[in-house]
Amino acid sequence: MRAVSFLGLSDYSEACYVFDGRECRTAYFPVAVCELFGARELRLLMTAAARAKHFAGLQADLAARGLSDIVRAVEIPEGKSEAEIWELFDALTGALPSSPDDGVLLDVTFGYRSLPVLAVIAAAYLQVARGVHIDKLVYGAWESRDEQGRTPVFDLSPFLTLLRWTTATEQFLRTGEAKPLTQALEAAHNLPHRATPSASDLPRQLKNVAGALGEVSQAMQLARPHAMMEAAATLARRLETADSEATRWAKPFAVLLDRVRADYAPLALSDPLSDARRDLDVQRRLLDWYVERGRAVEAILLAREYVISSFILQHGWDVIADRDHAEKLLSEAAAAKRTKQTAGETAAGHGAVQVDDSWAQLWNQIGDLRNDVAHCGMRRSPRPVRSILGDVAKLPAQLASLITPPMSGAGGVRR
Repeated sequence: MRAVSFLGLSDYSEACYVFDGRECRTAYFPVAVCELFGARELRLLMTAAARAKHFAGLQADLAARGLSDIVRAVEIPEGKSEAEIWELFDALTGALPSSPDDGVLLDVTFGYRSLPVLAVIAAAYLQVARGVHIDKLVYGAWESRDEQGRTPVFDLSPFLTLLRWTTATEQFLRTGEAKPLTQALEAAHNLPHRATPSASDLPRQLKNVAGALGEVSQAMQLARPHAMMEAAATLARRLETADSEATRWAKPFAVLLDRVRADYAPLALSDPLSDARRDLDVQRRLLDWYVERGRAVEAILLAREYVISSFILQHGWDVIADRDHAEKLLSEAAAAKRTKQTAGETAAGHGAVQVDDSWAQLWNQIGDLRNDVAHCGMRRSPRPVRSILGDVAKLPAQLASLITPPMSGAGGVRR
């Protein structure tokens, strides 16, 4: 394992560093890192002044322990300007392994000024950018030593986990992609089960919450509004039973609980087909959700189906059984409008139906938008991306201005 550590300009005093029942007496915590954690490669970052003051003494201490060949000095600037801070960042990224197979221990004990913060940020970044695995983040707490000079070593690794929670949470709230968040929840659920499998108070609900989040996210990705509504209802029920477990075993998620409830409760519906009006209302909210998060493809697909459902409910038909007929009427009226003909009335067992010109116009607009996206722009005159995104942003307002509440009696579907 490689250790990355620092030397500063302070006057270091000897201490007995203690971690997990092991001890190491030294004035230089990087030496304790090698002894306590078994590091066999030490990248030591220091300024020229710190090197002149401490490096020889640290080398002598390592040599006395038979570890003289493991240290590699990395000289860094003092960080007195933005340019020097970026040089520090480059030095840190160079000191950390480039392979995800190589573990690393990051020690911030002797870091000075902003170095500890910068080191943690760099480590978190490289975990994502390079797949670098940070085994431990440690700090020798000199200020917490006892009367005998025994100095505890704190393992701060959970705070790197917190940064991963932050990234996963931001991605989920911004895009609806739940996989990193569900992985974090599953890890929080599994860890105590592996550590103390015989305990009686292990988490029971966190994995269920992760599963429900994943189902909601996947249904949204595939533009399956009914599956999403049912999964969101399941998620709401599971969240109600997970508060105490999240507070104990997944604190970052506990902070997120209220936000998840607020965002997804309006999209929950246990049995969408039993109440077509509420179903349509939730679809409108989902359409807004897609548009707000820049998920244009799903928004276009849902908008097309929303128009069909709304047209059906305007006439009191069955939202599933009469779908093909409604789509046929809309398509005929739209084709007639494109060729500047007058759309005729159609009966086919539903009574005479005149498709209003505004419906035909909207069907043409959404149809062209949908076809351009569905065919990946492989057309004679594909629309510019900016034009597509601009039209997607207008969809909620267009639908709201055209579609009126369902007619009386259009409450659901026939089973």
